[in-house]
Amino acid sequence: MEASYEAKGRAVVAQAVEIARSYAPVLEAATAFISELDAFSSMAHLAVSAPGVYVCPTLTPAGSGDVRVTGGRHPVMEMQEGVTFIPNDYVMERDASRFQIVTGPNTGGKSTWIRTLGVLSVMAQMGCYVPAEAAALPIMDCICARVGAGDKAVKGVSTFMAEMLEAGSIMGIAGPASLVIVDELGRGTSTYDGFGLAWAISEHLAATTRCMTLFATHFHELTALAGTQVGVVNRHVSAHTTADSITMLFAVKEGPCPSSFGIHVAEMAAFPPSVVATAREKAAQLEASTGSASAYMMGAGAGIGKVGAGAGASAHAGVGGAADGKVAAAKRVAREIAGGGDAAAAASALEALPLPAKRRRVGDLLAEA
Repeated sequence: MEASYEAKGRAVVAQAVEIARSYAPVLEAATAFISELDAFSSMAHLAVSAPGVYVCPTLTPAGSGDVRVTGGRHPVMEMQEGVTFIPNDYVMERDASRFQIVTGPNTGGKSTWIRTLGVLSVMAQMGCYVPAEAAALPIMDCICARVGAGDKAVKGVSTFMAEMLEAGSIMGIAGPASLVIVDELGRGTSTYDGFGLAWAISEHLAATTRCMTLFATHFHELTALAGTQVGVVNRHVSAHTTADSITMLFAVKEGPCPSSFGIHVAEMAAFPPSVVATAREKAAQLEASTGSASAYMMGAGAGIGKVGAGAGASAHAGVGGAADGKVAAAKRVAREIAGGGDAAAAASALEALPLPAKRRRVGDLLAEA
């Protein structure tokens, strides 16, 4: 009797499980449908409730077409209370301006501008409207980003090593149909090593990989790459400066910016006046003592005489002009050493000089400029 009861109980349980299992495909399909509906309704809600207009982007096949965004905005930052986001445009032509070097003041908006394009690209490819007045984007096969700073001390990976590992990974993964975003590179080592690495990596991405790239940097000498590589252009975030103040405008303009205005930003952070004064004094001393090296990096290291013609002139009012003396000095070095020859000869001649003589000669010309 008891055995029969248990057998019938097991049969009922098995039948119940079998009936419940038959509903599994229906529940799975309903779950997939509801999740898609949730995602698309969330996108629609965002597009109609955001503080600015959202538009349907035009997508072109991978590896073809240009990036053209009018009035692009960061979808998260503009939602913050009390924030009026400054829209900016993006124009990246595959043959003429695929690699863009972005310079400008600290906290001036470089990081936000380059990251916004990555966010817009992801949103467009997932089927979402994008925060802009108009947007045409190619399909990206991957978006590679080297941003921020961090280490893995437990694994013996320093901040600089982590940065190099990320950069190496990008060079191995990125292709012509990729978007690469670099927010600073080469900071965790000596100035010369860092600049050399930043230049070499930039040159590889621009000339060999030929991918769409936004490269934010405080190596202002790197802007000379625009004069040596086809497809490389300079952009800067603008600001208005006086002798003792700086006002960020958060607008992206054409051309390079010759300074990062770090001491101005330190003042904004309420540093003691004595510390700021000492910083200005030491910065002036360092700039005077290393002027020759700076000119060399802008000149021979980048092909003297090919430094961008507008290397200081196109920065925003109050920001531009400071690089004119260095550019002029670099060109004078080229003319004097090469005897009027071409840039390659000038670079080779300067490179052949012993380092002390090289520094003395360039330093003299800098002082005259």
